[in-house]
Amino acid sequence: MTENSSRRRFLGAALSTTAAFGSSSAIISLLSGCGAAVKAPEAAASGAKMSTALIEALDATTGKALLKLPPGFRYFTFAWAGERLADGSVTPAGADGMGLIHYGAGKARLIRNQEIWDDPGAFALHEYAYDLGAGAGTVTIDVDLDAGKLIQARASLAGTNANCSGGRTPWGSWLSGEEQVVADGEVLITSYGAPMTKFQKPHGFMFEVPGLGLNSAMGTPAAASFRPIIEMGQMRHEAAAVDPATGIVYLTEDNNPAAGFYRFIPSKLGGLSAGGKLEMLAVTGTQELRRGMDARAGSKFKTHWVSIADPTKAHTDSARASNGCFNQGFALGGATFSRLEGIYCRAGEIFFTSTNGGA
Repeated sequence: MTENSSRRRFLGAALSTTAAFGSSSAIISLLSGCGAAVKAPEAAASGAKMSTALIEALDATTGKALLKLPPGFRYFTFAWAGERLADGSVTPAGADGMGLIHYGAGKARLIRNQEIWDDPGAFALHEYAYDLGAGAGTVTIDVDLDAGKLIQARASLAGTNANCSGGRTPWGSWLSGEEQVVADGEVLITSYGAPMTKFQKPHGFMFEVPGLGLNSAMGTPAAASFRPIIEMGQMRHEAAAVDPATGIVYLTEDNNPAAGFYRFIPSKLGGLSAGGKLEMLAVTGTQELRRGMDARAGSKFKTHWVSIADPTKAHTDSARASNGCFNQGFALGGATFSRLEGIYCRAGEIFFTSTNGGA
């Protein structure tokens, strides 16, 4: 096996099993090690160990040195902020979490979140928009890996708010979560002190973006209107992972100082449009999973789940702390984490991370 075929097979396997990956920078939308064949170095052909040194590598799209990579790797960038999409709208900034929806025959399709927190208005055509006042959403991107070029980038969800992360589903769609909660009629203040007055609908929900960019429940594009999966809760959504064996969706909440870990049990296996119930993880004997624990790697705890009666309760106090779902679960014994982030499902196990993990 040549160095190039080995590298491509390794990356293909890695990409096909990756649920999501992203960047807070609007410029980095990269697939490394893909493209035309590269002549295998003599060292690799002879079985010698490859160099792990990083060297400056030029982006095949712009000609700029954006990354340092191991020898023999190459990359190309695509769907930069400010570029025109297929429908004529402009690619927004804030590229973040994305899912690899399809990979094969030298081509790939990604759905990428655009994390806009303010209210500049929907960036794309109205048939893709949930709230015409909100600026976030998703862009669906097709790339030719062999040619190292963008095929097409198009809007697939618009009018949402602070779409940070999400997760890929086994049936070929992308779950995109809003990380900023806005109750109906609530006016937030931007980081530069201006009121956000353009929001027309509540936010803090999870949306499903099919691989083709249109929700099957939307009808024709002219009559389309994206709807949130409100049963998944109104909270500061971060990532999602679907257990393919059960169809259950596991959800992290990126809230500080207190956040919960949730699961959504759909009413119908293999889809989410029929609704379902939301539950929060509880750990027997303690509700504090942030600090003061004498726990080592491999420690085990007994757990159970508590029901969230009203998943659309945005806040439960005057501080409007985006804790409506959490406080319902906590009152029933739910466990307290802080700023839960990435999540991954493998063979019946769920792994997730906490920014403020404590001890």
